[in-house]
Amino acid sequence: MNKQTRAVFFFLLALVAILAGSTSFFAAKTYKISNSNKSKPSTTASVSIDSGTSPATTSSSAVVKAASSVEKPSKPADTYMVQKGETLFVVAQAQGSSWQDIAEVNGMSDVDKIQAGQTIILPKAGQVDFTVDNIRSTSLQKDADLGKYQFRLSPEDTARSDAPNVYGLKVTDTFTLKSRDNGQAQVQATKEGKNFIIKLIQPVTKGDKGIWAIESIRPI
Repeated sequence: MNKQTRAVFFFLLALVAILAGSTSFFAAKTYKISNSNKSKPSTTASVSIDSGTSPATTSSSAVVKAASSVEKPSKPADTYMVQKGETLFVVAQAQGSSWQDIAEVNGMSDVDKIQAGQTIILPKAGQVDFTVDNIRSTSLQKDADLGKYQFRLSPEDTARSDAPNVYGLKVTDTFTLKSRDNGQAQVQATKEGKNFIIKLIQPVTKGDKGIWAIESIRPI
């Protein structure tokens, strides 16, 4: 091998060595970068899209306060407005009842505090009868058909809403369904150890879609 050939040979060897070193270097660099990317947590932010609406919720039919007189589909049938100078004893005599029964029906703790202009409920035959307001009942039924006042589709909740103040009953007392059939129902109310039967009817629509109204309340 002459000098020229030998020089070319060593030049090629050196070139191969340089290329091999460069390839290894870049391969190692690429591997390092690749592993570095794998080890780093993603920095892409999770985007939550607010549609501007809340999840649908089902409104509860639990009654938390008594209905006002204008909200009820039925009201006590027999009432009396106290006149000036009248006592509960005088009213009871005039109405053919006892002052004790009237006091019990109206939940009175102090019978001496009745006032002129006060409307009191009168018991008849040992119970309080109710009169159904057909116009109000029809209106409430239409509202219930539209999804309003759903508690009125339950005899217990209707009793809890509409019975308070009669016999001193309160929303917080216990109301238990005793029977329900063909548009009629009975709910038992328990107050401080005393029990009362509340009879209800469906004045407009019968069945699961019909509202309820109190027909009478009596102690048992």
